Amino acid sequence: MDTDFSLLLAGAVLLFILISIGISLYLKQKRNLFFRYMKKRKHQLVKNVEISFENQTTIDVNLTYRGADIIFLEDEIFVIPFNRPILHLNSNPEIILPGTQKFKINSRSISNDLLEVKVNDDIGSMQILLNLKNKNIDSYC
Repeated sequence: MDTDFSLLLAGAVLLFILISIGISLYLKQKRNLFFRYMKKRKHQLVKNVEISFENQTTIDVNLTYRGADIIFLEDEIFVIPFNRPILHLNSNPEIILPGTQKFKINSRSISNDLLEVKVNDDIGSMQILLNLKNKNIDSYC
């Protein structure tokens, strides 16, 4: 009886590890495709930006991270968290990149090194706050 339980527990742990590795490899592949797409375009990468979400109406637990890299590209903003899907913030609802979660920008403003972006998707709306203190990105905001 004890060996059956230990085999079940070991199988569950092994299954969890394999699923985690699979998700990690999938996200890494999507990230590599994204960066190949970005290599051809003029963009600005800002590393290690503190990020927070307010008025979150979507029930997506993937949006609970506190730090990410940000790419500014013309009218688009890409939030690239660590080991999470890439968020694509854009004012044009028709442009969708594969491997990203799409949000439409309603408005954006910057004050006191804090970029406030109000976005929505099919489910609801939220406000994303990017702390850009000690970052030089005036030309893209």
